[in-house]
Amino acid sequence: MAHMGRHYERRTFLKLALTSAGVLLSGQASCLQAGPLPPGATESRFERTPSQTMQPVEQTTDGRAVVAIVRGDDPAATVRQAVSLAGGFGQVVHRGDTVLVKPNLTIPSASGLGNVTDSRVVQATIELCQEAGASRVQVGDGCGGDDTEAIMRQAGYGPVLEATGATFVDFNRDDIVTLYSDNPLGLPEYYIDRIAAEAPVLFSLAVLKVHNEAIVSLACKNLVGITARKVYGSPRQRLHDAGSQRVIADLVRLRTPDFAVIDGTVGLEGDSPMHGTPVPWAL
Repeated sequence: MAHMGRHYERRTFLKLALTSAGVLLSGQASCLQAGPLPPGATESRFERTPSQTMQPVEQTTDGRAVVAIVRGDDPAATVRQAVSLAGGFGQVVHRGDTVLVKPNLTIPSASGLGNVTDSRVVQATIELCQEAGASRVQVGDGCGGDDTEAIMRQAGYGPVLEATGATFVDFNRDDIVTLYSDNPLGLPEYYIDRIAAEAPVLFSLAVLKVHNEAIVSLACKNLVGITARKVYGSPRQRLHDAGSQRVIADLVRLRTPDFAVIDGTVGLEGDSPMHGTPVPWAL
């Protein structure tokens, strides 16, 4: 386990990302999607000891996950290319679906500094959902400490919503449902935003970060933002007290993302996720 506040060199960060999350990450954008390998995609594997291995919530018929990694100067273009290599959103989005896009909004920050999911990544994801047939796309998060909508607007999402017609949901002001975990690792039940719990399709749009408790903050850690801040406190201290990694494992079982996009435009090292050192093209 990582010591809180420990600084990780970039190479160590990559190793931790692999051993903790089980995904390969790009310097610009990457996508994780369970399913057979499409033409043109390649598969990467690494070995885990039995004690490190968790059984996935769902497996494809061949047990493989597709990971696409793309680097480039244009975040929107790299998202599109990575999604295409991973088989496209058509695998999980069907005509008429409502899709919930869950970015990572932490502290007041402009896009491009590694604190929040880049607005260009968000817009490209929304547009791809609409092209796949989604009739409605919602963007939602619940910040742990500050005002979520204010952070959303400072991150530059306002023009994205206007351009795409997507709507924004502040989970901290929405209704709550209770989900119960079988064989929980952290807590026996979780209070979750209703829209996040009931959305037919959920996308996790995380930022590539070192995390001082969870080692790395990626697509799974991003799910903490769907929990009810009014229940767990600010910044959801009750979940931290229950053990961050155990809570994350429970949340993944309860509300598995249908598709994950990791924004590596700028990552964070060091005392992250709140006060890390920005690293452009993080890997």
